[in-house]
Amino acid sequence: MSLPCSLVFQVVIREALGRALVHYYPMAGRLREGHNRKLMVDCNGEGVLFVEATAGVTLEELGDAVQPPCPLLEEFLCDVPGSDGILGCPLLLIQVTLLRCGGFILALRLNHTICDGAGVAQFLNTVGEMAQGKNEPSIPPVWEREVLNARDPPRITRMHHEFEEIIDYSDQSSAAAEMVQKSFYFGPKEITALKKHLTLHLSSCSRFDLITSCLWKCRTVALEHNPKQENEDGILVPVCLPLKSMERFQQELKRMTSLENMENIDNNKPAKIMSML
Repeated sequence: MSLPCSLVFQVVIREALGRALVHYYPMAGRLREGHNRKLMVDCNGEGVLFVEATAGVTLEELGDAVQPPCPLLEEFLCDVPGSDGILGCPLLLIQVTLLRCGGFILALRLNHTICDGAGVAQFLNTVGEMAQGKNEPSIPPVWEREVLNARDPPRITRMHHEFEEIIDYSDQSSAAAEMVQKSFYFGPKEITALKKHLTLHLSSCSRFDLITSCLWKCRTVALEHNPKQENEDGILVPVCLPLKSMERFQQELKRMTSLENMENIDNNKPAKIMSML
């Protein structure tokens, strides 16, 4: 018996998820505490949570409500009782909600101790490949965690000065403890508005460069740096990038900040950065 068209999406995604978990089997396990409260994964195959739902609205009717911050998040990603803990709970919750127009919304909740954003992106790519009928992921996961073990005995080969100044977050009354995380959406209207601030020779820049420049300018204004202090002591800028990108970043930064290269710069022409991180 053939399934209704509206149910095909859920079946395909559920089956693809099951096949992907064969390769990502730790995500079907549960976190346990070991010696000194060290977290470890019990690969017991208890599985993940998969929720099927329907909504009597169309994507057009939802409009901007699906954009972050989404006010309908609890409807598109229900909180299954007893599933939001760290220990002994499912590491992954996926909900597929079918819409009246025939489309669907896929939402997920992940225990961040099992993988980072890049890891879950790789996992979802595998789910997509399984849904397309592939038998193996194009990028197989590597579970050989022993390659990350320190030397025995440990041997320090270089000094990491970036860790010398440690911010104490234990004092809840300090300004450093009052950190806020927010998401900002840049749609076509916002991009058009930002481009109006550009000079003519920068009008062809990419959206990535445009948004990065905007955020950096807003960050600089918000931190209220003292210009006199900046000229005397400089500015310490924390940067977080993947390892390969960080190596390229350091090369480009060294090239651009080297006094030896200043003579080759024509100040009458706008700078044009051709490299991509």
